[in-house]
Amino acid sequence: MLCASEQELEQYENGRIKKQFGVLIEEIERQLGESSQTISQLKSSAWNAMNGFTHTGYLQVTRRYKADQLGSNYLDMDVIQCLNASGVLGLIASAQLVIIAGRNDLVDKHINKMSEYTRRTEGRC
Repeated sequence: MLCASEQELEQYENGRIKKQFGVLIEEIERQLGESSQTISQLKSSAWNAMNGFTHTGYLQVTRRYKADQLGSNYLDMDVIQCLNASGVLGLIASAQLVIIAGRNDLVDKHINKMSEYTRRTEGRC
């Protein structure tokens, strides 16, 4: 159940991925039979904001400067949104591990954990 060729794995190990992130997501979802496109949807909803925080974009710059100093200037809501997004990514990754491991006995438990997390973070992400 691999998406990458040996050559692509070698390129990855050397820090050279030649595929766009969207293409990688499509290949992973296709290989996993991910019809809900969970990762694609997350990318679609968060990509611009995440780039704005990481690639010296407006969102990053405005949160690094205060009137009289350079340093962190993150609103509590920004931190909460980032933590919630990280939690969602962790749950998606763990769901895929359950599938890859063939642990059908854990599927219901995992779905319950995901639902619980969603209820706790609803409206905060």
